[in-house]
Amino acid sequence: MAFDFKKEYKEFYMPPKKPGILTVPAMNYLAVRGTGDPNDENGEYKASIGLLYGIAFTLKMSYKGDHKIKGYFEYVVPPLEGFWWQDGVEGIDYARKQDFHFISLMRLPDFVTREEFDWAVSEAARKKKTDFSKVEFLTYDEGECVQCMHIGSYDDEPATIAAMHEYAEQQGYEMDFCSGRYHHEIYLSDPRKCDISRLKTVVRHPVKKVAGATKENRSLIDSRCGLHCTGCEYKKSCGCGGCIETMGHPFHGKCPVAACCQDKGITHCGQCPDIPCTLLTQYSCDPEHGDTLKGARIEQCRKWKELG
Repeated sequence: MAFDFKKEYKEFYMPPKKPGILTVPAMNYLAVRGTGDPNDENGEYKASIGLLYGIAFTLKMSYKGDHKIKGYFEYVVPPLEGFWWQDGVEGIDYARKQDFHFISLMRLPDFVTREEFDWAVSEAARKKKTDFSKVEFLTYDEGECVQCMHIGSYDDEPATIAAMHEYAEQQGYEMDFCSGRYHHEIYLSDPRKCDISRLKTVVRHPVKKVAGATKENRSLIDSRCGLHCTGCEYKKSCGCGGCIETMGHPFHGKCPVAACCQDKGITHCGQCPDIPCTLLTQYSCDPEHGDTLKGARIEQCRKWKELG
């Protein structure tokens, strides 16, 4: 029976519909980079899929030809995957699909070395009369992540992602989007053959442990700047999840204080050596929207720091 990565590595390809934390080891992939809306029929994303499958099946079917790959075993071609990001956005803005950067991926069996990859590119180009030079041999060490199985339309992923972020925070983690760490999707269903409501997609986000986080004190920290979002009147009236849950985009738009914390990799302003900085002081003492007791949120951040 052919080796099936989905069945043998269920922790990576068949997670439950509830979020979980895992460490993903280094793996080798076929990869094609590009930009643009993935729904564009003539776009770079659609073209990347054809290139990946061309090399993937050249390797898979190699045993039927004269070229023999050392250590080869019959296997099911692993599912299509994708890394996605947008300039100036932490995570994904689903309303700006035209701004996507992506890396389309397919996992490689360990017996496929760079030399065998080079052979496959040359062989596929010879047989199919197609330029496969955009396909790369990529080794990627993903590390600690939060992931979840998403069922349904890709456009409905934000609800799943919100649950993932909430779970990660409860476990003492925060998002770690940076150069080389991306929004990651693994496509287990073919949208051409499956009802959109039943599409299965593994969604994965990079995380890192928050220094000094404990279950008790994490539940007390509900903002970056020291406000208590939990009891805020706008939470219900405006459907605001707070600056942590919304990744720095509460009901009034992007918050520069939250963005500053996220850029520095800290949970709240109390962890910053510059407290109280000009920006936080400006927000705390604003005559219209500032604290009832001026400087209250600054003191709250200092108290949070003492909790660890």
